[in-house]
Amino acid sequence: METQIIKSKPLSKDENKALLELIEMSKIIMSKATNASSNKMKDKEWVRIAEQFNATAANCRRTPLQLRLKWENLKKNARKRCNKIRMNTIKTGGGVGEYIPPDEILDRVTSLLENTASGLVVPYGGDKEPDHFVVICDGGGILPNGDDVEELGGDVRVNQEILEFQDTPVPDPQMETVVIPTSPH
Repeated sequence: METQIIKSKPLSKDENKALLELIEMSKIIMSKATNASSNKMKDKEWVRIAEQFNATAANCRRTPLQLRLKWENLKKNARKRCNKIRMNTIKTGGGVGEYIPPDEILDRVTSLLENTASGLVVPYGGDKEPDHFVVICDGGGILPNGDDVEELGGDVRVNQEILEFQDTPVPDPQMETVVIPTSPH
């Protein structure tokens, strides 16, 4: 005999907040480990969360599977919303971007997920050079590269922050330095 899935009423906003509070308090659920022992611990933790949730819920009882599925859906929706916001900020073509209404619950989920929702931020993304690059020699020059010396053609641009913390001094481009190649290839 097959077990039928009984659909319940959707969680209210207060129930969503209560579920998030229980998840925030659980370090086991927020763990990224997925080995067999941690998965068993997560299953037990979902049972505990369901018991606590049902003790405070007024409408209807929820199973651990229902709460876990709700959490997965919240994470998915938070990632979608975060991606939509990010795409709105980088889209080209002018005009006003799409309005994305504020959502307190999805914002809390996004903060719980950290960079798995918002993605990693690259400070110097794409081809854009940061404003604090400095030309240290024009028309070619020689820069120290560890124990070796590297000959560079054209403008040499160096990140000013790196330049300030560099142990070796930057050579004077006016001084003559002989560079002998170590191999013909």
